[in-house]
This record gives sequence, structure tokens and C-alpha cells, in this order.
Amino acid sequence: MLAAAAEDGRLEYHPENVEPCLDAIADPSCDMFVSSYFEECEQALTATVAEGGDCELDDECQGDLRRLIEGSCPGSCVQRVGPGDPCDEDDDCEEGLRCTEPEDAPRGGCAPPDPCCGG
Repeated sequence: MLAAAAEDGRLEYHPENVEPCLDAIADPSCDMFVSSYFEECEQALTATVAEGGDCELDDECQGDLRRLIEGSCPGSCVQRVGPGDPCDEDDDCEEGLRCTEPEDAPRGGCAPPDPCCGG
């Protein structure tokens, strides 16, 4: 899917930045458990789809945008949600937040990681 996204212009591929990405994946830091991204890997691909644009992957969305699918594919690039906002998964939330388990609710909510539990 990444190759198709690059061919369609939804991603720009930077092969010179792949080696640091592979090194980060092979030896992850503890920060990886707070962030859902390898910063080194973000340098290998540049997203080109702006807010509201059609996308097949989160990786195609510029900046901190994410893919939202409503009804059918493709999705569209939208803002991530903040503290207290409803979410279905960690990737729905702003960087550094986690989607908590719902308590008697259909959806969780974005919140900072619990420091006593390692995030």
C-alpha cells in the first residue's frame, strides 16, 4: 500500500532516510511506548494529503492528521482529538495521549498515559 501511495503522490519516499528508520525499529527506545511513531521513520516518508483530502492510510495525512473512515473507503484526513474527547484507538488521539478503556460507555476517551502503569 505504501508503494501505491507513493506512485499516486499521496506520499513522498526518501530512500536516503530508510536506514535510520530500520535501526530504530531494530532497537526501539522506551519512548516508543508513549508515542505510536518512530520519529526516524517519519523522515523516510512525507505525507502529502491535507486536511479533508482522501486517503487510504494514516501515513498519507500531513502533520498530525489521521485517517477517518465514515461509511466507506477511502477515508479522509482529519485532526486527532484531544484530552477527554471520545476515541476508539490510540491513533485517534493527539500525540502523547492514549485512548482509555470505556467505563460503561461505547467509546473510550483520550487521556495522558498513566505513569504508574508505564503508559
